[in-house]
Amino acid sequence: MEMFEVCFEMNKESSTDFFSRISIITSYLPIDEPEIIEDEWKKDCPSNMTEMIKKYKFNIIPKELVSRLLVRLHKQMEEKAIWRNGLYLQSKGVKILIKIDSNKHSLFIHVRGSKNKQLSDGIIIGSILR
Repeated sequence: MEMFEVCFEMNKESSTDFFSRISIITSYLPIDEPEIIEDEWKKDCPSNMTEMIKKYKFNIIPKELVSRLLVRLHKQMEEKAIWRNGLYLQSKGVKILIKIDSNKHSLFIHVRGSKNKQLSDGIIIGSILR
């Protein structure tokens, strides 16, 4: 199932015993956004940070797109910051919030970093979606 990007294994490196491993199937994740997002991602961008928002509009968003995106990014995300339609991750002082709105057929990528850091579309979004 991992090969088809339907699920991912939590803490793969730390567990050598096959039966103690835990796999997450993305389609069974909770629908609601975790409460940690409210604490970690304030509505207004803090004054010491810069925010970049990228919106991708589709005719339709297949469920497989969401699932594959979550599977590909799971190694970079913080624990309990993943839900069926999004994820929150932090990497090298940059905070990233990705949300999928199936009703509006849109993918939103919010990136925040210190004003001293360069938030370049190509570098950050390219590294997120690789």
